[in-house]
Amino acid sequence: MTSGDVKLCIVCDSAISANIFATLAMQVIQPMVLRLQDKHVGSKLTVGIVTYTTPTTRPAIVARRAFTQAGALFPLFRDAPHSIGIGTSGSGGPIGMAVLEGLVAAIEMCDDVLEAASRRQRASHPSIPAQSSSTPIFHLLLIGGSRSDAARRPFYNRSTLLDDTTWDTLPDELKKRNINLSLCLSNQIKELVTLHTKANRSSSIRTLRF
Repeated sequence: MTSGDVKLCIVCDSAISANIFATLAMQVIQPMVLRLQDKHVGSKLTVGIVTYTTPTTRPAIVARRAFTQAGALFPLFRDAPHSIGIGTSGSGGPIGMAVLEGLVAAIEMCDDVLEAASRRQRASHPSIPAQSSSTPIFHLLLIGGSRSDAARRPFYNRSTLLDDTTWDTLPDELKKRNINLSLCLSNQIKELVTLHTKANRSSSIRTLRF
C-alpha cells in the first residue's frame, strides 16, 4: 500500500431487495467509484462490503468482503447480490436492524488495512519506527433504510478495542481514522443523520425512495 490509496467500504442493509440493489449499484455506487477515481488520479482504489441484518440473527453481520478491485464486486452486485447478503431478510419490524454492528464491522475492516501495512513495514524494516505516510483515504458509504435496533454496543465485533463503541463515540472513531461517511437512505434514520452531522464537516445526505 502506498500513500494515497483509496478504500471505499460499502455498508448495506440486508433487507434491500436484490433488484433494487442492482439499480443502486448503477445509480449510487458506480458513480461514487468514478468520482473517487477522478478525484484521486493515480491512486489505487479498492472496494469492500459489509452487510448487516436483524439483531436476532447470529451473527448480525451476514457478509464481509475485504477490499478488492471494484470490477470484482460489480458482477456480484448485478448477478448474485444474495451472495453478499442482499435481499436475505426483512426489515426487522419494530426491532429494527443491527446498523451499529455494520458500522463497527466497517471500522474493523479499515483497521485491518492499517494493521496489515504496519506489519509489512515491521517485517521489512524492524529497526525503523513506524511511519504514518502510508495512511490510505477511507470512504464509507452506508446504503439502507430500516430503522436501527436498540443496541447500545456491538456484540459481534472482532476487536476488543471497539467493545465499548456507542452511537455517541462513533463520530470520534470515524474521525481518528479519517473515514469519510456518506449515506444513501430510503428513510431518514435519526442515529445515522446525527452521526453524519457529527462526523463530517459538511452535511449532505442523499435520500432515495427504494
